[in-house]
Amino acid sequence: MFRLFELFTFCFNIFLCQSQLFLTSNLPRWKSVDRSAGSGERLILTELIESGEDYLARKRARVDEKYFLDVVSYSGYFTVDDEHQSNLFFWFFPAEGTEHLYQEDVQEDGDDDYNEDVRFHQADNDESDDNRPVVLWLQGGPGSSSLFGLFTENGPFFINDDRISIRKNPYSWHTKYNLIFIDNPVGTGFSFTDPNGYCENITQVAKHLYSGLGQFFQLFPTLALNPFYITGESFAGKYIPAIGYEIYERNKIEDFQINLQGLALGNALSDPYNMLNYGDFAYQTGLVDEIGWRSMKIFEHLAKLYINEPIGKIYWDAQLGAFIEASNYSNVYNILEPQALVFDSFVKFMNQPHIRRAVHVGNQEFAHPHIVYFNLLTDFMTTAIHWTEKLLNEGLRIMYYSGNMDLIVAYPLSEEAYHRMKWDGADVYRTAKRNAFYVNDTLKGYVKKANNFYDVVILNAGHMVPTDAPAAALALLDGFIQNTL
Repeated sequence: MFRLFELFTFCFNIFLCQSQLFLTSNLPRWKSVDRSAGSGERLILTELIESGEDYLARKRARVDEKYFLDVVSYSGYFTVDDEHQSNLFFWFFPAEGTEHLYQEDVQEDGDDDYNEDVRFHQADNDESDDNRPVVLWLQGGPGSSSLFGLFTENGPFFINDDRISIRKNPYSWHTKYNLIFIDNPVGTGFSFTDPNGYCENITQVAKHLYSGLGQFFQLFPTLALNPFYITGESFAGKYIPAIGYEIYERNKIEDFQINLQGLALGNALSDPYNMLNYGDFAYQTGLVDEIGWRSMKIFEHLAKLYINEPIGKIYWDAQLGAFIEASNYSNVYNILEPQALVFDSFVKFMNQPHIRRAVHVGNQEFAHPHIVYFNLLTDFMTTAIHWTEKLLNEGLRIMYYSGNMDLIVAYPLSEEAYHRMKWDGADVYRTAKRNAFYVNDTLKGYVKKANNFYDVVILNAGHMVPTDAPAAALALLDGFIQNTL
């Protein structure tokens, strides 16, 4: 058994050498570069939105699409906490095929004139109104930028090998839906705050997100009535139920309503206590032997025993460290790939001054995740499943999906948490039949549906399902939104 100091040293070394979405070292580390020339300025839209000048705000937020393969998009900042100058960075892609609805928002250099008689193009063209759902994507971490998802999973672009150019992603979710990426919580990616503004719990994160979403729908008022879905993966398994519940509660008392229709959570860490059994999964897949399994089980037991104390997180890390030591793996996101993944493919592209200017981040430093991570550390091992249970009982449709090759949030661990949920359909879920999920007549996974809850497995995919199985991920989102699963 480790002595406490040895245990701390062991786990700190794991922290330094491991993973993207729960530990921080493999996240993009941005080299210091000169961002002063040609990068423009940060575009904070809140003042314009609050003064009712949504048209002018949209014009300024319009991204110069000549740098982005003519894909229409909007980006900028929403202030969510005035006292601490906390701002969330967003990047919005209208659904493909609706570009004509945004023609009046093209920003010419030096064109800041605002004509009060001019309105969003949709408002005067009922026949072409965009009623497609609005889909929000949130990355995990805590502290991981949603640009990771944008450029490597389900956004409109992939980064080419030269790291300074892009190509289109044929399976981008914006090909069918209005798609928003937000760097969340404040201090993540291009989002920023002063030193006292970092979130220390998931409830704070949800309140900031609610503020940002309210401003988004003021910026695009004709989308405000559209069906709204919140999606994301990994540690966003905490954020998503929390913001879903915040919306549900605020819709009871606010005149402004968000038309929330569903949550879709990928490989989601929603309930750490019931998702700690890494040892059995690693042993049953042959990645560790009995000695490695016993070592992992010791730390699992200790993590559960001290789940409500800071050392519980250290034991959680130690269990992963025991797996790494026993398996010689450096990748915990897909058991088909032993070596650690590279997560910084978009760094060089986004550091180009003309790109920074185009997306309105100016010379804002792209944040290393460690500050956000450490500020939320005391809330890391807490559960968010109680929000999921409450929302299920209110009839909201919720889908948890998993790649069956993931280890960090392995499917058997997730299913253990689902079986322990306490909600009105719990008994229905425990006896529900599992059905095959096909895409183009090819088996891609399994769906278990119980009332308004969906438990999905996608085959041959790891932690980042949209990256490993892009066609299946898009088809799954379609089926969930269209309620045909």
